[in-house]
Amino acid sequence: MDCSLRATGPNGMGYYYSSTYRAEDFDGGGWWSLSFGFSRSWFFGNGTAWGEVNPKSLTGIEQIVFTFVPKANSTGEAGSVWTT
Repeated sequence: MDCSLRATGPNGMGYYYSSTYRAEDFDGGGWWSLSFGFSRSWFFGNGTAWGEVNPKSLTGIEQIVFTFVPKANSTGEAGSVWTT
């Protein structure tokens, strides 16, 4: 699961992405509280390359998107939830 912000940053207006949580970050089943704070790494991708950005440089946030992908061999579906 990751979080992306549509905001103005060092690479102009675009989507900036949080560090990703992966299945191996969790043990067993159940629910977990996730944080996409600015103390973790954030990234900007231009389609061919990714670069790390200082999340405190992001301004004018227009949209927040949470993207999730189910574990392998599960019956869940991938999707996104966003807000503006």
